[in-house]
Amino acid sequence: MVEVPTIPPLQILLADDNDANRLISRTILERAGHSVTTARNGSHALSLAKFATFELIILDIMMPVMDGMRALRQLRRSNSVNEKTPIFALTAYCSAADRQRYFLSGFDSVLSKPLRPGDLENAYIRHKDHRHSPVVQAPDNRPSAGVPLLDAEMISQLSQVADAERLAAIQSRFWISIETKCEMIKRALPDALRGDGQFLSQFRRAVHAVKGASAAIGLSRVAHIARDLQNAPPSDIAPLMRAFADALTESRPALTAALSQTEPSTGARQLDAPMQMRG
Repeated sequence: MVEVPTIPPLQILLADDNDANRLISRTILERAGHSVTTARNGSHALSLAKFATFELIILDIMMPVMDGMRALRQLRRSNSVNEKTPIFALTAYCSAADRQRYFLSGFDSVLSKPLRPGDLENAYIRHKDHRHSPVVQAPDNRPSAGVPLLDAEMISQLSQVADAERLAAIQSRFWISIETKCEMIKRALPDALRGDGQFLSQFRRAVHAVKGASAAIGLSRVAHIARDLQNAPPSDIAPLMRAFADALTESRPALTAALSQTEPSTGARQLDAPMQMRG
């Protein structure tokens, strides 16, 4: 079991647009003793923060409707009960330059995706000590074939903080969100391959969402290929899409088996496998 630093239980507002990510983060935070209210995007978080008092607000950086940066700016000038509440960024972009940019924008600390047990507590202690975190996300430049299908450590940690019912709910929400994003990827793919800027942007946003959700639940190879897809020029997308589809297909039964071994789940909703996206 991961040792989590001890801090007082906090009333936390957590904003993340991905259902599965939101549930995973909430599970980790609640297991550590915190009370968590969730929001679907920055605008939703602003609405909740108008009247309820929170001791900490966590904002995902990339969200539809209103992203974390814009929500931060509006919270700081809102004249609400949370105008001066500590606000942490939650992001997959955690290079030294990214972290510096978030701090300069007004965030009090930065949490790296995927959130793991102890991350929030360590960041909160650094914040209280007026220290910025030195931790940065090192780029993983391995070819996808060298990346394990599953992140055993992440899956083990998840199984330790979630009971069987919550694990089943997390898996169900994850595959629903993946299927939705895969449909968006399929629709944007033909024009993205031609280099159309608008569709390439849509394609990359959907792939980014898959990357974050997959990393959070422990699908390391899918997350790795999605990262490559997000950064790939149009000429490199087609072969990566084949690897992406293969990894998704292979990951589903592997994830179910891994979670069943660590924490038996019952009553999980059965979903169709993600669509094949060849081409």
